[in-house]
Amino acid sequence: MRHALRRLLGIGLFGKVLIVNSAIVVIGALAGTWLTLQYAQLVMTRGFPTELVAFFALAGIVLSVLINWAVLRLALQPLAELERTARRVQQGDLTARVSFGIISDPDTRRLAETMNAMLRSLEAQRAQLQAHARRIQELSARVIRAQEEERKRVARELHDETGQVLTSLAIGLKVLQGTKTFDEAQQQVATLQELAHQALEGVHQLAVELRPKMLDDLGLIPALRWYTGQWARQLDVALSFDAQVRDERLTPEGELVVYRMVQEALTNVAKHSGAQRVWVTVEEGRGVVRATVRDDGRGFDAERISTAAHEQRLGLFGMQERLALVGGWLHIASTPGQGTRIMAEVPQAKGVEEHEQDTHLARR
Repeated sequence: MRHALRRLLGIGLFGKVLIVNSAIVVIGALAGTWLTLQYAQLVMTRGFPTELVAFFALAGIVLSVLINWAVLRLALQPLAELERTARRVQQGDLTARVSFGIISDPDTRRLAETMNAMLRSLEAQRAQLQAHARRIQELSARVIRAQEEERKRVARELHDETGQVLTSLAIGLKVLQGTKTFDEAQQQVATLQELAHQALEGVHQLAVELRPKMLDDLGLIPALRWYTGQWARQLDVALSFDAQVRDERLTPEGELVVYRMVQEALTNVAKHSGAQRVWVTVEEGRGVVRATVRDDGRGFDAERISTAAHEQRLGLFGMQERLALVGGWLHIASTPGQGTRIMAEVPQAKGVEEHEQDTHLARR
């Protein structure tokens, strides 16, 4: 009996209404047949019982309405659950789900399943958006910190180097005023010229670090070739530079990011690596420009550096954040005692969308 009742409840709304109305018709037919047999003699003697027929017709209508009302109310009751869930969603609760406890109608169940699937998708999308918003907030905070670090560095270099040279110039001018012979004055002027040259060289070097003019005028490859040559001469390190890039240039933002990546990587080599040889390569392929800086230095544990202090990881992971802003990515491979390789990929001006699609598919 229970099994039959469950199967009946599992029938769709249309089927339930059809079965109930068919049952009413059958019951009415049986009742009419029985009444005909019972009152046939009465009809022959007293005539057609109009009042009785009207009574049974009215009773049949009332019975049909009541049964259909009960069936429809029972069948449509799950819609109230759907309404409650929809109201919770309207109030911003995407964790709301439709309960299947009172839903037996298969059509309504499918509707509830579809609604729950939609809510799960919306909740996942909201979580992704919230994570993305947090990531943007973190990036913004790190960019601000990086800007402040850069300003501190510029101020320190101006104070420690250029400021000291200018102070020496001022002292030298006072000494020049007190010279008594032409030879003393000439010697002092030569000293002042050397100090002025040092000050100009320091300011020029600082300006290049802040924004290399060659990058704007000639493009990425000439700027990198000049910078790597200067770096190798200053530190007396063997450096090999190889560029396999056609005339197509990156966007200005992309060129600056690649330049900064190479600059930061070479700064890390100078400070931490102790390398004797460095290889810098720039190549293109599949819509990206790929820049790699490799050295034969002492290396480091890439996993440990990610949990180190802010000052220690700012450089490497600052690269990663800059690259992310132009649709690129950074890969760091290093093992203690076996050197380090830092590789960055940046989409070319015409290949940004294709690269983003490839990156998305590769990470899935």
